[in-house]
Amino acid sequence: MDFNLDKPLSTRIEAWGKPHYKLWYFFAVQLINVYVIAWVALGLLGWLAWWVLPLIAFSSWILTISTQAIVGRARPKFEEKTGYKMWWRTYSLPSGHATISAAVATVILLQVHFPNPLILVSLAILFVIAEMLIGLGRIVVGVHYFGDVLVGFVLGIGFGVMY
Repeated sequence: MDFNLDKPLSTRIEAWGKPHYKLWYFFAVQLINVYVIAWVALGLLGWLAWWVLPLIAFSSWILTISTQAIVGRARPKFEEKTGYKMWWRTYSLPSGHATISAAVATVILLQVHFPNPLILVSLAILFVIAEMLIGLGRIVVGVHYFGDVLVGFVLGIGFGVMY
């Protein structure tokens, strides 16, 4: 299945980020580790059971690959343009990074009873910034279109709310 509505926007975002490709590559691939750090910190503080976030990440990953298999949207031709190689070839819609990070962030923000509202607000701001950088990074690196990332965020937030 092919969607052409978001390809021009994706191309513009990709071109906008190209001058700083290595930084966006870092964001695209590594920034999801913010949620691993949150998982460890919340577990050490005793604010969230250790098994909750791995369960959410795994479940949202299953949701992602299932949705990708049903939709079947081909990825952009990133390997030709960037040299970036994926270790496991999957479809494009939705973005797994967007889905999983949004699901984990949503569960943290809704399920953890923080002792101070300032911690909740600070984490919410950190997660929104991380989500934006992850999403833009996935587009700039060329492995997703704008719509893939947007659908991933919506799917992840919905999954996190339903948890």
